[in-house]
Amino acid sequence: MILDKDCYLPLEQINGKIEVLNYEDTDSVEIQVQMCKVYDWYDTAFTENVVARVKDGILKFTLSNGFEKGLYAIIAVSLKDVVIFGRLNDTENCKTAFAISDKTNVNTLELYRSILNKREIYINKPKLYFEDKTTSSYDVLMFVKNLHISNIAYYDMIQVYPYNYLKLTGEVDYINEFIKNNTDINIQVNKKSFETSVPSAVFIITNVMAHTYEEAEEYAMKKAEALNSIFTVLLHSHGTIFAIMTNGKKERKYKTTILDTRYKGNLLHLAENGFNIRHYYECLNSGQSYLSVYLKLLNDAQNENERMMKYYRYWNILEGLATRKKFSNNPMLSWDGQAIKTKKGIVHVGNEALNTVFELVRQNCGHVKATDFVRELDNIKTPKEFLSICYQRRNCCVHQGECYKDDSSICLKDKDYMCRCRNSNVIDMTKPLGWQDAVLRKLQDITFQIILNELNALCGKAIHSSTLINDVI
Repeated sequence: MILDKDCYLPLEQINGKIEVLNYEDTDSVEIQVQMCKVYDWYDTAFTENVVARVKDGILKFTLSNGFEKGLYAIIAVSLKDVVIFGRLNDTENCKTAFAISDKTNVNTLELYRSILNKREIYINKPKLYFEDKTTSSYDVLMFVKNLHISNIAYYDMIQVYPYNYLKLTGEVDYINEFIKNNTDINIQVNKKSFETSVPSAVFIITNVMAHTYEEAEEYAMKKAEALNSIFTVLLHSHGTIFAIMTNGKKERKYKTTILDTRYKGNLLHLAENGFNIRHYYECLNSGQSYLSVYLKLLNDAQNENERMMKYYRYWNILEGLATRKKFSNNPMLSWDGQAIKTKKGIVHVGNEALNTVFELVRQNCGHVKATDFVRELDNIKTPKEFLSICYQRRNCCVHQGECYKDDSSICLKDKDYMCRCRNSNVIDMTKPLGWQDAVLRKLQDITFQIILNELNALCGKAIHSSTLINDVI
């Protein structure tokens, strides 16, 4: 414990001290204090720069107390880029905790450790039940690249561990290093020829009760891909599971599967989405299957490399969702919600794909002015024109296999919708790969937003659960 007490009132001064025998006395030196707020299943880390003083081998500091009520832990303290207390980013082995509370008799370090213990008990519960008693326990480790996280996190049954970048080392070397440093499995997997440098992590599901290694692996992969789908929709990027290691605890043997050694170039930054990811993951695991299908389709679209196929994949997601909404008998509305009428009366949406998708997009994005919606799109004046172009490119992909904008026998000059498509078919090679086609980028963004809106409607708002802590403090 490096603080003067366990509990502080809001705005009360928080004082601490650390022994630093090898530093000269000074009245002012800047230190970095890495802390986390502790919730039931997730910790949010942050760092504060603090001015400290050193005298007679003791560093003293004061934290500005603008903290909300709750439990906090000090992860590490750094002085001149040297860690003098704790271990950076290690939220599971903190030696000092404190609470912002009106209670004064709380043992905060004991409370912090009890939260970790409850997480461990929950995460290690048996999974994949069978009626017969012939199953064995397996731990499944899934190695994921293109995933950048800073803290250990728990998403229902999955533990997510941040780990090293894949820096100029084979992916199998990466597995060997993690196993050597973090488990008691005494193995060495044969090397594979692959070199790259991408952020990575490890998903772990423990105590899977299955009949075979393959059965445990299949179960774990299904759960991991569901979590990966949540990452995709929240962060527009998709981590890739490149290897699985399944540890048979009874036999004390392991099975290693190398799935993919190609780098697809997507970086997934977890940032502050931890609560949303856990919330959506639990919701989808409860049996809401229709969105699980669309999340898989979204993964396919995100990982697609061919430009015209991406139009096809994103459009199919929107058309599928629009069809599910059954807009056909709804009045057709303009972007700003005005009913469209003819001499015969009110016009209905009908079953044409362009009109049903327009209504879906209008309901999700109609709060944005039409001019703002197409502001960054050259030669496109309205949202309907934008969707017409996307639909045309989807059709070209299906019927022609690619874009034939320079072939007048296919891209007809007397068809307005084809002319609009051709005139807006601009690739800006000066921009990064994902932004070179502004129309495709817009289609991608609204597809992600609509899927996210569907998730929010299905699952409700995520709650930053701290019930276990609030019951004490």
